[in-house]
Amino acid sequence: MRIRKEVDTRRKMEADKLLLAEMKIDDEKKKEKDSHKWIEDQMIKRSEKRHLEMERLAHEKAMEEERKRKEEEQRLADEKKAKETAKKKGKKGKKKGKKVSA
Repeated sequence: MRIRKEVDTRRKMEADKLLLAEMKIDDEKKKEKDSHKWIEDQMIKRSEKRHLEMERLAHEKAMEEERKRKEEEQRLADEKKAKETAKKKGKKGKKKGKKVSA
């Protein structure tokens, strides 16, 4: 009876040791899996940040080009208006007098 108890106790202890070893292996696998997941998440976050930064830069560039285009249009319109006013002043400035024959 006593021997049987000792054998049962040893078997339980060995089973417990095996169970603990399996649990350690499972924990290590889980940690490794979690670290891979974390790395993947970080890569996704960086990728998203990079994408947003590229969009922001593209938007800023488009806005700058639009501003330059509007400035150029305004400059051309101002030049055209200045030429027209110069023509009008030029016409008004000339005197319509009698022609003098020599």
